[in-house]
Amino acid sequence: METGRRVLGALCPGVHQILAGRWAAGLILSGSWVGLLAVATTRWRTFPAVLTGGWDVRIAVAVIVFGPLAAWIWSWRDVRGSREHPEAGSAGEVVGRFVESPAAVAGLLTIIALVVVALITPVLASFHPAEQGDLLAGRFRPPSGTHLLGTDRHARDLLSRILYGGRVSLAVAFGAMGISVGVGTLWGAVAGYVGGRVDGVLMRIVDVFIAFPRLVLLIAVVAMYEPSFVLIVAVLGLTQWPGVARLVRGEVLSLREREFVLAARALGYSRRRILLRHVIPNLLAPLTVAAALGMGNTILLESGLGFLGLGLPAPVPTWGGMVADGRSVLFTAWWVAAFPGLAITVSVVSFNLVADGLRDALDPRLPW
Repeated sequence: METGRRVLGALCPGVHQILAGRWAAGLILSGSWVGLLAVATTRWRTFPAVLTGGWDVRIAVAVIVFGPLAAWIWSWRDVRGSREHPEAGSAGEVVGRFVESPAAVAGLLTIIALVVVALITPVLASFHPAEQGDLLAGRFRPPSGTHLLGTDRHARDLLSRILYGGRVSLAVAFGAMGISVGVGTLWGAVAGYVGGRVDGVLMRIVDVFIAFPRLVLLIAVVAMYEPSFVLIVAVLGLTQWPGVARLVRGEVLSLREREFVLAARALGYSRRRILLRHVIPNLLAPLTVAAALGMGNTILLESGLGFLGLGLPAPVPTWGGMVADGRSVLFTAWWVAAFPGLAITVSVVSFNLVADGLRDALDPRLPW
C-alpha cells in the first residue's frame, strides 16, 4: 500500500502528499504540474516568440517549461524523505497549524495561482491588451468562444487586459510592501530599542503621517507628477510604513527585555548588531502577517487610483481603470466592470485569508 502510494506520487506530483493528508502541498504540486502542462500543450505555438520577444516572454516560457519539472523533483524528493509527523517545535508545526484552516489554504492556493498566471501572461493571453478590434461590430461584445470575458468599448479582449492588469497590481503590491516593510521595520526597531527622546521624536513623526489622510496624499502626489510605475510603487510604499513602524516598535519594546537581548548586551555587542542579528529576526512572524494584510490593502489603493484616473496611463491595463471604463455601461455591458471587480475582490480576500491563517499559526499565545 505504502509502496504503491509512493510510486503513484513519483509519477504524478502531489498525489502522495494528498493521500498522506498534506492537502496544501499536494494541491500546490498537482495544480501547478497539471496547469502548466495544460498551458504548454495548448499554447506551444507561441514558444518561438521567445526568440524575438522581451524578457517577460522568456520568463513565461521558462516557467511553463521548467515549472512542471520543478514540481516533479520537489514531489519526488518529498516522497523519498518525507516525514508524516513533524517534530514538536519545528516549522512543520506552524505549517500544520496553517493548513488546519481551509480558508487560509484556499487563499494561499489562489495567490500562488495569481502569481503563476501573472508570470505566464504573455503566453497565456490570446490578444495584446492594447489590440483593438472592429469598433463597429466588436465593441461591448458579451462573453463568447472568441472573447471568453467579452470586449470593452474599444473592442479589446477583456480577459487579456485582466491578465495583464493582474501583473501590474501584483507587481505594485509586492514593490510597495517591500518598501513599506523595510522602512517601517528599521524605523520602529530603532525607536523601540533606543527609547527616550529618540523614540519620542520618531513616533511623533509616525503620528503625523498616520493622522494625514492617506488617500488625499496619494491623489496630491500622483496628480502633481506624471504617473509611472516607479512613482506609484514609491508613493504607496512610503505612505504605508507608519503602521508597520508602530507594530515593530511595540514588539521591540517587549523583545529588548528578553534574556537573549540582555545576554547580548552583557557580551558587549553594539546596538546595531543586537538589532540586526537578534531583535529583527524575531519580528518575522508579525511582519509576515502585516505584509500579507498590506498586500491586499495595496491592491485596493492601486485600483482606487486607477478608478480615479490617477493610475498608470493608457494603454497600460489596470483593474481599477477597467472598472472605471465599465461604470457608464454597467446595465448594458455588465462584464466590462464586473470581471475586473471580481479579480480585485478575489485577490484582496485571498491575501486577507492568508494573513488570518498566518496570524493564528504564528501566534505563540495560542495552544499548540
